[in-house]
Formats: sequence, C-alpha cells, structure tokens
Amino acid sequence: MDNIALLREKRANLWNQTKAFLDSKQRPDGMISAEDAATYDKMEAEIVDIGTQIERLERRRSLERQFTATTAPLLNTPDNRMRGGVSGDEYSRAFWNAMRGRGVSNALSVDNRYLWRLSCAGRIRP
Repeated sequence: MDNIALLREKRANLWNQTKAFLDSKQRPDGMISAEDAATYDKMEAEIVDIGTQIERLERRRSLERQFTATTAPLLNTPDNRMRGGVSGDEYSRAFWNAMRGRGVSNALSVDNRYLWRLSCAGRIRP
C-alpha cells in the first residue's frame, strides 16, 4: 500500500477511537470534563494534521504527474507501418481493394441499401 492509503487508514482508525473516547467520557448532561476535552482536542488536532499531510502528498503526486508528463522525451517516431486507424498500410490496402471491387460483395444488407438509396435521393437527411 502506498503512503496516502496508510495515512487514510490511520486517520479513520484514529477517528473511530476519538468518537469512542468522546462517547465513553460524556456525562448524562452531555458535557465532558476539562481534561477530557483537552484530550479530545489533542486527538482531533492529530486527525486534522493527518488530513493536511494527505492533502500535501496528493498535491505532490499530482504535480509530479503533471511535470513528468510534459518533460518526458519522445523516444521513437512513428512510421507508416506503426500508425493505426485510417493512416495505416492495412487500411490503405483494404480501402483500395474495396475501390477496385476486390473482396467486397454486398456489404450492406437489403434494409441498409434501401436506406442508403433514400438518403442519396435526398429523402432522408442525416
């Protein structure tokens, strides 16, 4: 586990202990003694300090990601074989084979051909 997760777990455990301490020290009138209040305040301050440390580590992690992403060098340049999508060699071959009528037969179903004809005639607008 990373440091942030450990601190969050520690903060959650401390909060549960703090709640249990307060519940056990409350008198029937809802008040606590001055020394118990001081102990509670100390426990609460520790929870806040841990939260501040967590926020600091999260900001640090975010800044490190931000700066390492912008300063990472490009290690290689793509060539035509490495590119995918519509710029790759495989797509280019498939495109020109389709244009020449090789390997493509009735790519559209009957319903799709009917809709395509209607859209070409201007009856259906995309």
